[in-house]
Amino acid sequence: MNGAVSKKRWLMEIGIGFMLGRVWVFSINPFGLAYLCASGVYPAGRGLVFLSVLAGFITKAKGLDFLHYIMMTGLLWFVQKIMKKVDGKEGSCQAVAVIGGILNVVLAVTTGFLQHGTTSVVFTAALESICLIAFAYVMQWGLRFLLYEDWERELSNEEMISVLVLAALSIYGIPRLFDGVLSLVETLSYLLVLFAGYRYGAAVGAMAGAVGGILSVAGGSDMILIGVYCVLGITVGVFREIGRVVSALTFVAAGIVFAYVIRDEVLGIVELRGMVSAVIVFLAVPRELVRTIETDFMREQENPFAKADLMSLANEKIDGFSTAFLRLAKSFRDFTKCENHISGEEMELIFDELADKICRECENCKYCWEMHYEETYDNIRNILAAASEQGMVECEQVDASFLNRCIHLEEYAEKLNERMALARMNLSWRNKMAESREAIASQMYEIAYALRGFTQELNQTVDVPEETKKKVLYALRSLGVQVKNLSFQKDVKGNLEVCFLARARGNACITKKDVALALESVLSTRMTAGRYVKNVISKEYEVTTFVQDVNFKALTGLARATKSGETVSGDNFSFMELRTGELIMMLSDGMGSGARACRDSENLVDVLESLVEAGFRKESAIRLINTLFVMSYEGKTFTTLDMTAVDLYSGSCEIVKNGAAATFIKKKDGVKTIFSSTLPVGVEMNADPETVTQDLEEGDFIVMVSDGVIDAFPGDEKEFYVENILENLQTNNPSEMARSVLMEALARNARQPFDDMSVLVAGIWRK
Repeated sequence: MNGAVSKKRWLMEIGIGFMLGRVWVFSINPFGLAYLCASGVYPAGRGLVFLSVLAGFITKAKGLDFLHYIMMTGLLWFVQKIMKKVDGKEGSCQAVAVIGGILNVVLAVTTGFLQHGTTSVVFTAALESICLIAFAYVMQWGLRFLLYEDWERELSNEEMISVLVLAALSIYGIPRLFDGVLSLVETLSYLLVLFAGYRYGAAVGAMAGAVGGILSVAGGSDMILIGVYCVLGITVGVFREIGRVVSALTFVAAGIVFAYVIRDEVLGIVELRGMVSAVIVFLAVPRELVRTIETDFMREQENPFAKADLMSLANEKIDGFSTAFLRLAKSFRDFTKCENHISGEEMELIFDELADKICRECENCKYCWEMHYEETYDNIRNILAAASEQGMVECEQVDASFLNRCIHLEEYAEKLNERMALARMNLSWRNKMAESREAIASQMYEIAYALRGFTQELNQTVDVPEETKKKVLYALRSLGVQVKNLSFQKDVKGNLEVCFLARARGNACITKKDVALALESVLSTRMTAGRYVKNVISKEYEVTTFVQDVNFKALTGLARATKSGETVSGDNFSFMELRTGELIMMLSDGMGSGARACRDSENLVDVLESLVEAGFRKESAIRLINTLFVMSYEGKTFTTLDMTAVDLYSGSCEIVKNGAAATFIKKKDGVKTIFSSTLPVGVEMNADPETVTQDLEEGDFIVMVSDGVIDAFPGDEKEFYVENILENLQTNNPSEMARSVLMEALARNARQPFDDMSVLVAGIWRK
């Protein structure tokens, strides 16, 4: 804290020292001595500070008191020099103050013998030493703030009290000239209360009033002035939100009421003149110097450990949910084995059931199962095996000798076929249940991985340097924005995000662009308002988010044609920009055409939009939707999906496909084609998407088409025609590019679309 001090602050330190040297209460001055102890810790202009305090002592002290304070000044100087020589650094304020207090008592007792009033002098010296130690501790906070800190930042409790004490004592030390006409001390006292109450609120205004009132009482005024000053400070703080003029007029009105109520016993014409003079000065001061600062003076300092504990607890809880979903998914997946044939155990049950119902009641039972057991057993087993493989059995398939011997073979075959049909139906239901469990397990896995991703994002909350926070607060408050709960975060890609509660002060009209520019000036990073931030900052506190601006901007275009004879297109699309700085392009083509195809593709796009915007990974979201489609449509219908995500920070793009047509990237030196061989969404449970990553440059275009566009061209290499069209296009307008591709496709079909056609185009440029 021993950095360079500006000349302005250094002169202020000297001036305060002179004024405190003139403050005498009950014939003692512990304030000047305390100031010497506090200021000695900061070496800036220490010699002149000691001389200024000494000069203040000289203007007020007489006789032995004059000698006492000159000697104390010299002793404190000597103590600080000795402590620095011994430790090699400045002595602490408390240590110097304690030594000074002891020396003060010793010196007072010595001078007391000369005055023959030892007892009273000792008690007075003890009181002065206690005050010296206490005020030295208080003053060190304010001195450090006044000398080294940013005056625009929010003060801590200790700093606020210390600054008010220094200001009030300095005012009290001003020479009382022309007090019979206009008291400069009274004017400055009221101005201090006005300034503190208006700038920092009712609590600080009351505190300033209490300090000023106590000093007035110490100077001989009535005790009631303490309450008057406090109420005046509270009044200003209460009305400060309405404006400076209203607060000042309310201050004067309250003073007049007090003057009328308590008559001339306390508040006389001189005091009222001082009050009015303070208001005039207050209104004449530039608005920038007296603007309000939103602060809760009694609020405790933010505990970073509590914040870290809360984040750790949130991560732990979410991670616990993720682990639970993974275990549930594993449990479901353990019971998801599908069966291709009726099991051997079930065939044994069928064997026993038919033997009990048919053979046991047959008159040839003993002949077949006792005299020809092995032959009968083998033939029955062959019948069951044939039924298991073929699904049913005919009498003609049975061995001729057994056919002649078994008198109930037709009934046996009929009952066996009925029982096998029931077994096959049960097998089908069991497999459907297994598929459902597999789908649920897959969904739980994806939710678990998504929750893991959320915990990684929570871990990205960052602590920026305190100095940066101060600069941000100062920039916003200078703009006229009141700020609470300022926090900084970085997303998983390292991009900065600033979040706070904000409201416009007074009648100021502040746009979100103004706030973005103010943040940019401090953070040296382009910032832009979050998606839900209003264009103009509200008069009431609202959550406000600004994020690091992207490096690229994107323009999009679209061209579509509906299949001839249909009223709606089976293709659906979406352009959306995420809060993570990604541009998402989606194109989905439902199976067939018309209303049903439109419904299927629209459902896919809507659900995928919601999942991606909520923070799900793209592959996880697609797999979740795939399981829903498989369970809903049982593979009878499907929908293609083509999605491109462009990172507007880095310029890279991620192309994700499920059964979709090719995607084209038009560059300055040619066209690149991205193919896919995956299955559409809804065909089978394990239809995973195919992902390709590409780096984009300024002026590149991404062109996505539905299969209706590709199929409009002849031959096996249909994509070649689209490549050729894009290479020959000279436009940089995405909408014109999309229309040109669509028109070329329609021209191949005599302007009659035989399938739904859609073309999506996005071009990117540096901002």
